Parts: sequence; C-alpha cells; structure tokens
Amino acid sequence: MKQLTEYEAAKRDIIMSIVYIIGVLILFYMALEASLVVAIIICMPLEIAFIIRLIHEVKKFKKLKKNDAP
Repeated sequence: MKQLTEYEAAKRDIIMSIVYIIGVLILFYMALEASLVVAIIICMPLEIAFIIRLIHEVKKFKKLKKNDAP
C-alpha cells in the first residue's frame, strides 16, 4: 500500500469532509419526514461540525500548498 504525502492526505480529507456534509444533508432531509425539531436537533450539530472541519482542512491544504511552492 502506497504511503500518502501530506498534500495528498489533505486533499483526501477535504473530499471526505464534503462527502460527510452531503451525507448529513441527506440525513436531514430524511429526518424532516419525521419532524423538523428532530431533524434540527440531530443534524445541525453534525453539519456545523463538518463545516468547521472542512474550513480547517482547507486552511491546512492552503498552508501545505504555499509551503510547497518554490
């Protein structure tokens, strides 16, 4: 198995964060069938956490990209 560089790992983490956000949005839509309150209580903290994680990963990616530039 190939070892990922920090740059590749950061790209992978960004993609996974986007996939998580889409997954939580789908979960939110399905929870709306039951109740708006349930959907908000369950999904919004997850959504906020994944958005914060995405912001953190993008900052890390930009830092790595800037450091790799000659």
